[in-house]
Amino acid sequence: MLAPALWVGTEYLFPNLFPWRMAYTQREFPLLIQSADVAGPYLLSFAILWFAAGLVRPRITRIVPPLILVALLLAYAQWQMPRVQTAIETAPSLRVGVVQGNLSLFAKRDPNDLDRNLKTYRRLSESLQPPPDLLIWPETVVTWGLPQDRPLEAARDPYPEAPTAMLFGALSYRQTPQGLDFYNSLFLRTAEGRLKGRYDKMVLMPFGEFLPFSEQFPIIRSWSPNSGDFHAGREATVLSLNQDIRIGPAICYEDMMASPLGTSAAKGANLLVSVANDAWYGDSAALLLHETLGQWRALENRRYFVRATNSGLTSAIDPMGKRFFQLPRGKSVAGTLEARLLDQSTVYQRHPHSFPRFVLGLSLVVLGWARARRFRGNENLPN
Repeated sequence: MLAPALWVGTEYLFPNLFPWRMAYTQREFPLLIQSADVAGPYLLSFAILWFAAGLVRPRITRIVPPLILVALLLAYAQWQMPRVQTAIETAPSLRVGVVQGNLSLFAKRDPNDLDRNLKTYRRLSESLQPPPDLLIWPETVVTWGLPQDRPLEAARDPYPEAPTAMLFGALSYRQTPQGLDFYNSLFLRTAEGRLKGRYDKMVLMPFGEFLPFSEQFPIIRSWSPNSGDFHAGREATVLSLNQDIRIGPAICYEDMMASPLGTSAAKGANLLVSVANDAWYGDSAALLLHETLGQWRALENRRYFVRATNSGLTSAIDPMGKRFFQLPRGKSVAGTLEARLLDQSTVYQRHPHSFPRFVLGLSLVVLGWARARRFRGNENLPN
């Protein structure tokens, strides 16, 4: 039992760029992953490692306890899934349109292609008939930079004729005494063209969006001149279109982590949305890996989770972790899906770190007790 506890503690504490967990390997087994709303991925990771440790020296006393835990996970799923399904069936619905422009990295970065890129997104958006209740464009479709202190109509609306409310990714900036601070942002716009809110990306990609320690050691920037110089947002927010539609936003890399989406859900968001530009990965397995890490945000919060990307994998995941909508990868395409707006709270929302902290603390106590016992035993040995 000590080995899986230490493993979970390592998953929780060890810094890594992409937070992969052992539990994520079970994404295709719905009955095993439902405990995410209680303990996130950590309880299932613990169960997998506990069973694996029992197989090292198989004895009945080593195999039965982890099997009992797995049985409890399955029983919880059988009890919880009908309850979630009932909540889904009684929740209000929202028609969401997602647009996947499939722009190349060079086209997105070339200022001469900006108008052409926006025409692509407008054309695809107009193909969605009837218009959805909410339209989503992915990360940094608008690359000219929107000022954070001005209304949208004065800052060049990217889709002034939009017939519906929309979320769109854009670069934004704020004037400071030191100059301009740039942000990777997500804007919520009404059908009338008014801005209802903005979210600034909090968790920036190291070396891509910022260069670690470059402020303390400016010489580092000469070593990596193509690294970005973005500023991080300050807090997880809820973008409210009205009192019924409350969106928890994340940008790209952020949906791999429990927060900010979990924090937004705890603040009242009833729909989770992530926008990304995964064109960096081409058509590789990284697209599926990114979605796999994000899938757990739907499970942990029991919310519908919509992922809008530039080139794939654009998809939607229901509160039980099932992907029910997907656009083809590497295509310029748009589609409409139906999401439900759920408000229920989960244990993991309220106490996201309780289980890994508990097992890590318990394992340290056990190790300390064993160390002390060994020390006392050595003291009692004859000289």
